[in-house]
Amino acid sequence: MLQTPARTLPATIALLLGASIPLTGQPRYDLLVSSRATSSVKRYDGETGAFLGDFIAPGAGGLSLTQEVRIGPDGSVFVTGRGNSTVLRFDRRTGTFLGPVTSGYPLDQPTKMTIAEGRIYVSQWGQVRSSVARSTPRPARSWPR
Repeated sequence: MLQTPARTLPATIALLLGASIPLTGQPRYDLLVSSRATSSVKRYDGETGAFLGDFIAPGAGGLSLTQEVRIGPDGSVFVTGRGNSTVLRFDRRTGTFLGPVTSGYPLDQPTKMTIAEGRIYVSQWGQVRSSVARSTPRPARSWPR
């Protein structure tokens, strides 16, 4: 939970390895935080905690009611949203929408997600399906480097 002066916000946080810090050559780590209220993913400096802006813009790629943020096995950013029927893939450097990760089985209000042994496990909290779905990620058209 993130603490704000007004209230406690539920959030999912993923660690993102960015480019090297100038002059030191040390890796830079940023935090990606889900924002259900804005259907986006926020980016924070991993060292100072300073807000760096939207990493994934509100509604990008159809993202709706953001829930979970994870770094996929290919290095791209995987995101679930309760208003979506697939897991969405975004470029790890730019936040650009790359397409769906899952296909063939529409998810019903996907929420939590974990990635293990090359598979994605997603909990669903919909009225039609209230279970855990398992899927093998679709390969990206062009793997982020």
